Amino acid sequence: MIGFCQYCKENKSLCNAHITPKCFYVKSSDKPFLQISENQVLKRLPVGFYDNGILCRDCDGKFSPNEEYAKRLFNDEFLQQFRSNIYKNAYVLEKNDFNYTKVRQFVLSMLWKASVSKKNECSCVNLGKYEDVCLRVLKDPTEDISDLFNILIFKFKEREFKGLVFVEKARINNDIVYIFVAGGFLFYVFPSFGFNKNNKLLKDWCLNSDTMKILEVDKNFNKTHDKLLYMINKQYQYMKKLKKNNDE
Repeated sequence: MIGFCQYCKENKSLCNAHITPKCFYVKSSDKPFLQISENQVLKRLPVGFYDNGILCRDCDGKFSPNEEYAKRLFNDEFLQQFRSNIYKNAYVLEKNDFNYTKVRQFVLSMLWKASVSKKNECSCVNLGKYEDVCLRVLKDPTEDISDLFNILIFKFKEREFKGLVFVEKARINNDIVYIFVAGGFLFYVFPSFGFNKNNKLLKDWCLNSDTMKILEVDKNFNKTHDKLLYMINKQYQYMKKLKKNNDE
């Protein structure tokens, strides 16, 4: 199908561009499915979650290196070596343990593709004035703005959630957040500047060039409300208690 590629801005033959990378669709007895946020209907997606009207094949391929890197990084066996001795139920990767730019570009690629997509499953994602900014960063990481697109990463304990794939919108402390779930991980993206003013507690857990922290959560984790703050606050309490015991 010939159409307008949202990345190169040219009319070309378009491809099936996966919003969530195809490599994150875990093969298991339960086929991957996508949860449509509006009415919580579950839809089976055996060939993945894609849009055939946003990218040409050449431009879609530009996302592949970061997606392949993310597949290797967000792996249970690989992450086990980074289990934290300071935080409870968390993994902590230091600067030399991961490639910050590749991880950030991977998450932002899902965000941008969902924003330009016309699929109903992505209707909750609308970056507005930040859409062009996000594209500019994807094309040239040196154009990145650290105060925009703050990213939090979580991991489900239960293996059964590896087959869950969806995107939704929520509010935390009045800030909009977009949540991408795939491969047993949750990627939260706060697109606006306001995040820095209202979420000091969350800020310390955000992806940055020196540290990547991944908090492990169970199936009772409430993704969109106060449980998020509660879980992170528990980490601080645990860390303070551990420090106190070590000092004694």
